[in-house]
Amino acid sequence: MFRGLKTIFLLCISVAGFAQNDPPKKEPLKIIPEYRFNISYAKNLDVGVQHLETGFTTDLLNIFDKKLRFGFGVRMGAQYNQNLDFTTAHANLKSTPSSVDTMHISNAASVAFNLYGNVEFALRKRIAIGVNVDFIGISTGLKAKGQFKPGKESTNQGFEIKNNVEIYPTAANAFTLYNSKGCLYNQAYIRIEPSRKFGIRLGLAYLNQEFSTNESVGVHNAYRFEYNTWGFMAGITFNNFNEK
Repeated sequence: MFRGLKTIFLLCISVAGFAQNDPPKKEPLKIIPEYRFNISYAKNLDVGVQHLETGFTTDLLNIFDKKLRFGFGVRMGAQYNQNLDFTTAHANLKSTPSSVDTMHISNAASVAFNLYGNVEFALRKRIAIGVNVDFIGISTGLKAKGQFKPGKESTNQGFEIKNNVEIYPTAANAFTLYNSKGCLYNQAYIRIEPSRKFGIRLGLAYLNQEFSTNESVGVHNAYRFEYNTWGFMAGITFNNFNEK
């Protein structure tokens, strides 16, 4: 009996020794998704438009050996406009120049919160080019006073210049190919990363600002007015997430 217990004891020691000598299992490589915090400033050099943006971007899909990246982001954009002529924003009117009326705004500011899509292509390890487009969101801002200037058709129907028209940022933002609405922001940029956690973005920004009135004006009862322009953009991006 003691001999049998001794044999079992020796077998247990042998099994334990083999287990200790087994090579450790390697943990699979965990890659934390790419998240970036962005800050940028855009300005049109010819007119009084300034735009400040801050937000987050994440990659959702990487193809072609991670060179082509698709993602989305959320951002807040604050814009200040000075001495601009906003024109009729309704798609069925602005395609005909004689139907377009004007709303002159001396000072107007808006803040927009938008969801946007982002596409990047990596030229090199730390250099990428990209574009992004706002899709949907909301806007807010202080009310302002505008001066209504009738277009050709409105003038022919007896409409005259009207001062102190109350105007404010259009509340809903939505991108469409035919009739975009609200305050939208788009970028085309190059990003250069001196380090893994820091990058510089330079490029162009397309600024689409829209304001609305409580009362319809002009022969076509327009109540939405927009101003669209290109501006130069510069910004920085931070990435505090590393591969583990």
